[in-house]
Parts: sequence; structure tokens; C-alpha cells
Amino acid sequence: MTKKLLALVLLTNMITNCIAQPANIYQPNGSTTNFGKAAHDSLNYYVVNYPALTLMKIDGSNNATLVTTLTVDPFQTMIWNNGKGIYPVSNGSPFKLFDGMSAIDVTGGQLPMAGYTGDKVITSDYFHKGNTTYFRTNNKIYKTDYSSVASIQTLATVEYLVGTTEMQHTENSIIFSDVVSTSAAPSCLKRIDLNYQFI
Repeated sequence: MTKKLLALVLLTNMITNCIAQPANIYQPNGSTTNFGKAAHDSLNYYVVNYPALTLMKIDGSNNATLVTTLTVDPFQTMIWNNGKGIYPVSNGSPFKLFDGMSAIDVTGGQLPMAGYTGDKVITSDYFHKGNTTYFRTNNKIYKTDYSSVASIQTLATVEYLVGTTEMQHTENSIIFSDVVSTSAAPSCLKRIDLNYQFI
């Protein structure tokens, strides 16, 4: 009985230690370097070293590779899916789309210039369905597969001035609130059927 109890204690201790121990995955260069923004997709982590401003990809084997060097710290959300992403660079500049090979300015109306106001900020309630990412600012809902800047499509534009305060999703649809500031037009819950949305 004592041997069984001792074996059980040792086994429990080993399992607890294996689960509880964090692993070092990446050491930024320089003792003064801190992490800026961090994001992830199903395969990798993405971190910005600050003040070095290097955007790094860390894969499942803990290998870190340079994606690009930024001019300033990205001040808001980065979104990534399967090694491709969209991220801000600086206030008043275009967002960048990384297609897996190179970073391209997002201009021509696909997204507004990045900024501090809600219509120019990608919110954190984005989600992925396969290779497609659905994301929003406070007045538009978008989708993209990151294959090109042209793949960024607007699915919905908020009709009223206040904007969208929340976006939720199921397997087949997006539900969002279209908030109104006056009693003349009530706030409305809206739905986008993803079965009819293709890239």
C-alpha cells in the first residue's frame, strides 16, 4: 500500500511539474528591449520588440524569424491568420497587409488610414473561419484572406453615427449591434449569413 501511495505521489508530482512549467520561447535582443504588441494565429506568435521595432514571427518549434522592421510601435491590434496579417504602422499611415512574402500598403479605400479614432482602429473581436478573417472597426465589418489588398471586402457599413459596439459570431453568421444615438431610429441587432459570403 505504501509503495502504491508513493508511486501515485511521484506520478502526480511529475504531471504537475510538466504542465505547470513555462518554456522560454524567445529572447529579444538587448537588455533594454521590451515586447510591444503581440498577436497569434493557429500556427505562430507575432511580437514587436520595442524599442527595436522588429516584428518577429515565432513558430511552433520556438524559432523566431524577422517579418519586417517597423518605423514606429504599432499602436493598436494586429491580426494574423496562417502566417499572413494586417497591422498598423503609425497614426495617419496606411495599414500594412503581409501576404506571407511581403508587406503592402492598404490604400484605395479597402481600409481607412490607421488612427486613434474608432473608425480607424481594428477591434479585438475579430475571428477566423478557415483562411478567412472577419474583423471590424466601429463602423464597418470586413473580411479578407490576405492574398492581396483587393481581398479586403466590406461586408457591412453601420447606418448610424454611433457605430457598432460589439460583434459576435456562430459557425455560420455574424451578429452585430448597430447603435443609434437618437430615439427616432432604434438601435438594431443585425445578422450577416456567412454561408453566402465567399472570397
